[in-house]
Amino acid sequence: MGAAVLSVALCAATYPAYASWVNGLPPDGQSSAVAAAAPDVTDPSQYVSGDGHDHNHDDPATKNAVSRVKQTSATKDTTTAEQAAAAKAAVKAQRAEKDPTLVTAPAAPARTAVPADRYAMAGGCYALQDVASKKWVTRSGSTFAATGASVSSAVPLTFQASDLGTYLLYGKDTTFVATSGAGAVQTAATPSAAAEWVVQKTSKGFTFTQSKTALAVTKGAVAQGTAAPFALRTTTGCAKYPEIQTNVKGGPFGGTSPFQEVRGYLDAHTHGMAFEFLGGDVHCGRPWHPYGVAYALQDCPDHKLANGAGAVLENFTRSGVPVGTHDPVGWPTFKDWPAPDSLTHEGTYYKWLERSWRGGQRILVNLLVENNQLCKIYPVKRNSCDDMTSLRLQADDMRKLERYIDAQSGGPGKGWYRIVTDPW
Repeated sequence: MGAAVLSVALCAATYPAYASWVNGLPPDGQSSAVAAAAPDVTDPSQYVSGDGHDHNHDDPATKNAVSRVKQTSATKDTTTAEQAAAAKAAVKAQRAEKDPTLVTAPAAPARTAVPADRYAMAGGCYALQDVASKKWVTRSGSTFAATGASVSSAVPLTFQASDLGTYLLYGKDTTFVATSGAGAVQTAATPSAAAEWVVQKTSKGFTFTQSKTALAVTKGAVAQGTAAPFALRTTTGCAKYPEIQTNVKGGPFGGTSPFQEVRGYLDAHTHGMAFEFLGGDVHCGRPWHPYGVAYALQDCPDHKLANGAGAVLENFTRSGVPVGTHDPVGWPTFKDWPAPDSLTHEGTYYKWLERSWRGGQRILVNLLVENNQLCKIYPVKRNSCDDMTSLRLQADDMRKLERYIDAQSGGPGKGWYRIVTDPW
């Protein structure tokens, strides 16, 4: 049983305070000599005409209410007394039911010496054998060749999934198997599209391809060309790909059927894809990256200048003034971020979500969020400020994260992060 993820769209119009502020901004393409001031949210008088009654943000009884407008004929509850009584009786009956049976979720199957499919090698340590020559792939300097007589002579490679069925081949010296100019295949210091290999299983073995080339063996040398089939075998001696650990022992619980009543806790308000909003350059870091944590949890370029002195928005939201500093290093030290008061840094990295799921979280509500007026004001951006374009982008990112977690978990549908569209 994985964590069910719901998504809800949210825009500036939801909040009267923000809506009244952005309505005071000049129309698109026009400038104003006087900047529109944000409203004084502590002044209750401004809310009388907007939502029908006084409001105080310091009053726990009303400060978090979804709607504060008085009831009208259009919003009046049409539930009859009989319907209300039936609903109460149904709730009472459900509460009297026995708790559903919970069992430990099935553990991942043990890794086999030969991968069963193109997804099974994720996170594993393997040696490659050229099927045609029966020779194992070895390494000499920065190049590779099919010259090994036994699996023990082969170069050990970690298969790090960057997507479903797509891998980085990570060497024990932290380099990558990558294509280069003139049809060569050699080591690379950093991951890139040249180091991503789409794996397919054929009747003869596994092939490794890229958009315009493939892994081949030519006169014993591993090079680019027509895809050659390779056999894979588990081996030892691989380097561990950098990643955050959950530091949780024991298996999570699940139900006895795929549609059983859920038990656990929920997080009803997150903005897991907020790294895309306000143009995409306000938020530093992201919940995942195809190349892992070292690329996902990096600070913004303007934050890296002078230890955060250039992070004007971060400083303002954190302390009320645009001046300040912070340690821009995220992974692996995390000295100053993530933090509860750091609003421009990533706080929902997928391994942190996994830890929460393993601790009992079963529902995560992801709010898709945008404010097109603030987006237009912020000078640095890479994404559209259109509300719906931004929300669709964030929804698509949720699907990509689901794929990425599936890729780490052994294949489609095997991950713990499941986007739900119905109760079943």
